[in-house]
Amino acid sequence: MITIYSTFAFSDFVVQYLLDCKTGQIGLRLLPESNADIPVKEHPADSLVHVYVRGWDRPGGFSNGQTMRESSPSLRFDSQEVVHTPDSTIVKTLLTSERGYACEHHLSWKQGDKAVEIKTIFENCSDSVLTLEMITSFSIDGITPFDAADAPARLVAHRFRSGWSAEGRHVHTPIEKLHLERSHSGVAAFSQRFGQVGSMPVRTFFPFVAVEDSFEKVFWGAQLAWAGSWQMEI
Repeated sequence: MITIYSTFAFSDFVVQYLLDCKTGQIGLRLLPESNADIPVKEHPADSLVHVYVRGWDRPGGFSNGQTMRESSPSLRFDSQEVVHTPDSTIVKTLLTSERGYACEHHLSWKQGDKAVEIKTIFENCSDSVLTLEMITSFSIDGITPFDAADAPARLVAHRFRSGWSAEGRHVHTPIEKLHLERSHSGVAAFSQRFGQVGSMPVRTFFPFVAVEDSFEKVFWGAQLAWAGSWQMEI
């Protein structure tokens, strides 16, 4: 069963934390303020944080080699704290694992902003050395809540390509053309992974992605604030 653990209204949108009562995982959903009462889909909540530590099992099936997501199934919701200041709100969500580590997910909003800022902190609580190979800065669930099924022919991914003297070329691709629709059996997490290596943050692609529900004209967008190597996944 998926329940809405907490809801926060910011500007013209709301942030909802979705708790999977069966697995203990907690996910994140963003909605326009006018659609805050849309029911939650009954599917496993996507974790707020995905991590991969060297030596752990990698995702199984056809996901192996395409993504490191779903490498941390033992990461469970622990607690949530809200810090208010006169011009900002910070939601701190703690996730813990019996494997000996914890992750603190910070979601911050400043008065008047049309977006939130998210960062993740990893803490090794064990006596062993852990080699962290991947940690997500953010992970958004619940796209799209406006269709009770799998939203065929309505989700579009937006990115911007870049090259010397050819900056900011808009690329918009239906999810089906990226081969991201769910398989008939639901096995494996397909992924469109892109990014760059080095100190030039905008090379081939901008560190930005948006997914559009083309029927509702609602966009979920994310941009990385980072001047180094990066990777994003749809």
